[in-house]
Amino acid sequence: MRPDWELELYEPARLDAALEERLLDIWEQAMLATHDFFGDGGETVRLKRPYVSRDLRNLKLVCFGRAAVKGFAAIAGEELKMLYVVPESFKRGIGAALVDYARTRYGIRYVKVYEQNTGAVLFYKRLGFVIFEKSVNTNRHGQRLSVLRMALKQPPTPRH
Repeated sequence: MRPDWELELYEPARLDAALEERLLDIWEQAMLATHDFFGDGGETVRLKRPYVSRDLRNLKLVCFGRAAVKGFAAIAGEELKMLYVVPESFKRGIGAALVDYARTRYGIRYVKVYEQNTGAVLFYKRLGFVIFEKSVNTNRHGQRLSVLRMALKQPPTPRH
């Protein structure tokens, strides 16, 4: 029996309204499930939605799904800007498949993640990312949040 997430990867040529809405819904569901450290009952997520919509139109998108998109990655240059999966499909390999595809197809090497999002930090570490920079941002509520920049480890240089 095939896992229900074993669907096709595709790259939309352009973002139509229905796909954009689905991606925004996935983003919102995943954010609400993983970013409870904002501590504002989802207000930050609701306020960010219009900005995420704009970003989706300006990034390369890779979606995982055939009839129903289960997750997506957004890429700019060598950076993975977004990686979101519907919460009911967490820990089923979709995120790892998207990262692997983005790495092999687009050469992504970097990602930013909130340090407080411990699940995401561990996920990226398991995929070979290491922390190389940390900064602190203060949100509109005065909450200090640490942002980690992570990079894929370089393979060892062969000895001759």
